[in-house]
Amino acid sequence: MIVKKGVSGVIKIGPDLYKNVKIDNMKFCDELGRGGFGKVSKGVLGKNVLAVKKIEFERQKEDFDMEKKAFICMELMATCLEKLYKNHLKPQKTTFPECILAKITISVVNGLRYLYDEHKIIHRDLKPNNVLVGHDGKFKLSDFGIAGKVIKSRSNSPKPQRCQIYCSPLNSIHAECDARSDIWSLGITLAELALQKHPYKTEYNNSCTFSSTMGILCQMSVGPPPPLPEMYSSEFHEFVYKCLEKDFFLRPEYRELSKSLWFQNYVVYDADLALWLHNVLEHSQQL
Repeated sequence: MIVKKGVSGVIKIGPDLYKNVKIDNMKFCDELGRGGFGKVSKGVLGKNVLAVKKIEFERQKEDFDMEKKAFICMELMATCLEKLYKNHLKPQKTTFPECILAKITISVVNGLRYLYDEHKIIHRDLKPNNVLVGHDGKFKLSDFGIAGKVIKSRSNSPKPQRCQIYCSPLNSIHAECDARSDIWSLGITLAELALQKHPYKTEYNNSCTFSSTMGILCQMSVGPPPPLPEMYSSEFHEFVYKCLEKDFFLRPEYRELSKSLWFQNYVVYDADLALWLHNVLEHSQQL
């Protein structure tokens, strides 16, 4: 829910119900992250700790009748996939087990497919930083700031700022308006988790300059698919490369991805994700 300064609100966290919530009464502590639309911090409300995203609005007209700040209160998760591999797995000199990558994939595909099939919404900004994991081992999508409804005419569609190095090559005029743009981002995300770096970044373009970004985009558009670690199965390789099909019309949709052998093998696979995450985080504290 959104709680605006000076306006009462209601927040329900498990069995706890808070009424007449005002943002001034919430205590803020550590910053969890920030992006183009605001920053996320830990907020304490009673005995509960939340993730609170603060969004700043620019007043463009004198009659702009809206608060300049908005606060979105969300469930506090353990971490995101980017921080998980950068801050925990890499220092431990370990990687994502394939079964964990599969469970991440199943959760993300099911979430994206629900959005698209039921609401005709595409995420537009899927990347490791926007997939969260909780201490219970459940994965959730976050940051829908530039998500959009699928419409027939691309000329009328919004053109938000996105993280370009996760975007699908636009070799079709319909590419921005179809779920297959999110499927490309899924492929980049899985390749990054397997490689523990963006698959198209090299020692020569690892910075965030304009020229390095353009180099990455050029590789994504015309270069071969990135090599994946041999420790992962050929079925995993095949799944990722299907997602990274450059031709928009040949790229599979969610129904086809869900029927793939790799996906189906792990749908019934029993993996204790909560225990795996607990062991990873606990080992990090001991380093």
